[in-house]
Amino acid sequence: MSLAPYVAAGFAALDKLAEPPAPISVPTLACMAGVSQFIGLTAQGLRCLARGGKSSGQGDPRVLRTPEGYFEGLDAFPFAPHYFEHDGCRLHYLDEGPNDASEVVLLIHGMPTWSYLYRKVIPPLVAEGYRVLALDFCGMGKSDKPVDSTKYSFASHVASISALVTHLRINHPCVTLVIHDWGGVIGQAALPTLAKVQSRLVVLNTLGVGPSCMGLKGMLCFFIWQGACRVIGRALPIADLCAGGAGGPNLVSAKAAAGYGAPFPSTDYKALAAIWPLAYNDLYRVWKQYYDALCWAQDNLTAPILVAFANEDVIVDGARADNFYKSWMKRSKAVESVAIPNASHFLQEANPSAVSTAIITFIKKH
Repeated sequence: MSLAPYVAAGFAALDKLAEPPAPISVPTLACMAGVSQFIGLTAQGLRCLARGGKSSGQGDPRVLRTPEGYFEGLDAFPFAPHYFEHDGCRLHYLDEGPNDASEVVLLIHGMPTWSYLYRKVIPPLVAEGYRVLALDFCGMGKSDKPVDSTKYSFASHVASISALVTHLRINHPCVTLVIHDWGGVIGQAALPTLAKVQSRLVVLNTLGVGPSCMGLKGMLCFFIWQGACRVIGRALPIADLCAGGAGGPNLVSAKAAAGYGAPFPSTDYKALAAIWPLAYNDLYRVWKQYYDALCWAQDNLTAPILVAFANEDVIVDGARADNFYKSWMKRSKAVESVAIPNASHFLQEANPSAVSTAIITFIKKH
């Protein structure tokens, strides 16, 4: 039974909540986080006890690689795979368009997706003559997947973006960085390391700094997701979550939805997917690295920024995000915004043509 309709209904219910005009108070945030953590940690603790005191996959030395057969017949995904080594794992990326193109578009996915999310955004960009890259983070897509969740780190994901750029010997300012969801947090944390190659930043349904961009509905969704991941763990129904987050089965076919679950033949492959919304094992270090990078960007980032948000996303509020980037990125040559119609959180799935058009228009303008 598909859970996608229920996920979509949950998003719709959250969307009907009235957003308070004032920012969320610290006590309210603390209460929401506390309830989420209590429920989640209780369930996680019970599962841990059932396994003799070990968390799922702890101490398991295996690094899994999804067999290529699981990716056969994917919906609208004709792209050739490419690989490079990073931090002891083989990472996958797409490389479409001419290698000598004057413009490079680097697409960064979030949670719990992979480069498949951009499959319908890529062809229009290539048709414009751009070189298009799309990275799969370690633990997702066609990249290697350590079974032990303690082997993943936010810092390694951040470093993998610049590692790909270095691997491809891109060394001049031609890169338009396109970021989405948790990939936005990772991508923005990588900004200082991309200073020499970055020419533009495109922000798709991405967090700024907590409630300043998310609002009450977004924070509720985040804490519900966080608690659910602790309760469900590696049984996370990834295909249904992605389909529901893109608008449900009315917008996403069963074949298209199956592509999001293809990288995970069993729960052993889901170590990262189960911990990603929990911000790994060290929340302080994650947000410090992210905040430090934003402070660097505030003082140094001159690249123009496009804030593109779906008009039906309940996780990130487009108006709040637009205000955040305009007030924070003061050295940027331009901060523009565009609303993507008829789309929810996974806007690349729901309205890919509008997303690609927004990126192309922005590149031609700047």
